[in-house]
Amino acid sequence: MGPDLQVARGRMDVDQGGPHFFSGASHVTGRDFSVRNAGRDMIIVNPAPISGPEASIEEITAWLKGANFRAIYRVSLEARMDNTGNWFIATFEFGEFVRQKGTVVWATGIPGSGKTILASISIEHLEDTFSRRSDVAVLYAFLRYSEKPTLLQIIAGLLTQLVSCHNVALSHLLPVYQRAKTHRDELSCSEAVKLLRSSLSLFSDTFIVIDGLDEVDDATKDGLLHVLIPLNAHILFTCRPLELFMGRHTPRALHIPVQAQTKDIELYVAERIKESTTLASILSEHPSVAESFTALIKEKSNGMFLLARLQMELVLERCANIGSLLKALETLPSGIHDMYRLTMDRISSQSEEKVSIAHRAFIWIFHANEGLSPEDLQHALTFSYENKKFVEDDSVSIPVLLSICCGLVTVEDRKGGRRVVRFIRCVASTCLPRYPPDMGNRLLYSRVHEGLCILSSPRPPRLPCGY
Repeated sequence: MGPDLQVARGRMDVDQGGPHFFSGASHVTGRDFSVRNAGRDMIIVNPAPISGPEASIEEITAWLKGANFRAIYRVSLEARMDNTGNWFIATFEFGEFVRQKGTVVWATGIPGSGKTILASISIEHLEDTFSRRSDVAVLYAFLRYSEKPTLLQIIAGLLTQLVSCHNVALSHLLPVYQRAKTHRDELSCSEAVKLLRSSLSLFSDTFIVIDGLDEVDDATKDGLLHVLIPLNAHILFTCRPLELFMGRHTPRALHIPVQAQTKDIELYVAERIKESTTLASILSEHPSVAESFTALIKEKSNGMFLLARLQMELVLERCANIGSLLKALETLPSGIHDMYRLTMDRISSQSEEKVSIAHRAFIWIFHANEGLSPEDLQHALTFSYENKKFVEDDSVSIPVLLSICCGLVTVEDRKGGRRVVRFIRCVASTCLPRYPPDMGNRLLYSRVHEGLCILSSPRPPRLPCGY
């Protein structure tokens, strides 16, 4: 066939008196076309699959403008110690997540409990398991409140991973990109969602891991869940507790409580000791200190892998001899203050109303002489400073309150079926004595004090003043 022959997408009529190409033939493939069947008077031709894209991956990903989650993933894996996190992969819930399409798993825990590392371990496990399966897509997102990613940026980030790793997805997006380039169109959120859905339909299985869902605003949480849940994919969320969103969007989801495992902390501490010639030398010369060293790290980390890491960094930085080592061990809890201040910054970055709710809740909890039930705290937060009344319509649900407080507050079940709202242990024992929650707002403080000690109401809160 000459190079001047133009092949049409639909069909090509050939003059009866002219030459006939592939008459009676079927399933003939050339470099740039494929013939499905040829009749006497016409040839029906379909274009062959694109052997090479007409635009580079870099051009398409630049148009997508998606968030780059790969860097966080790699850094997190680098921070992992060998053999830690294996317990997570071995759980029944994670096994169901891998086996059953449409399974949603929430792995939730307090700040610093190692959720991001577990997410990275999960992604690595999935990539290794399905490395030879081109029909399986593994996607992930690491969300950070400091970056404030939009729903469009998150979805575009997932699309970027697809086109970067799978030619079938690249070919699927190519016509859309070419059309957008012609008209100089920016990618819209609705178009990105449609592209994600249609692209994933090309795969037999899709695994999606989302870390830090708690770190985006509520509208983005809802939007992302609305997009992901109907995909019938295998979905894993690692984040702080989000009961409100879990109950609404995924009532049948599986749950894995995340707390740094004792064995993982032991492995981590042992590895860091091996890496430090100075620390290993000091501990070898003082066996009694060596025996209690790991136990002390485990005890003071309170199930927070991040805190264990901060503690080890503090020890390694300060230990030059047994004296400096013992002194460093005495100051281990100070690492939590940095995490506490970071969380308070997150709370303060929310809307004015949410900041007010969180600050008032902190003061009520902190200054009550006895533990508050969820109902008591809800009632206390309905106090209106303008008209000096409790307005029950202003009640905040406990899941919403816990979400606003960004993991610093939890509900604890106690003996006798009693439930109490309290600060998480590490905050209550180390941060609050040093940074009491008056937030520097004396007017707010005095108003809450008024609600605690003075105001009468048809249902006065059972909250004795803490002064």
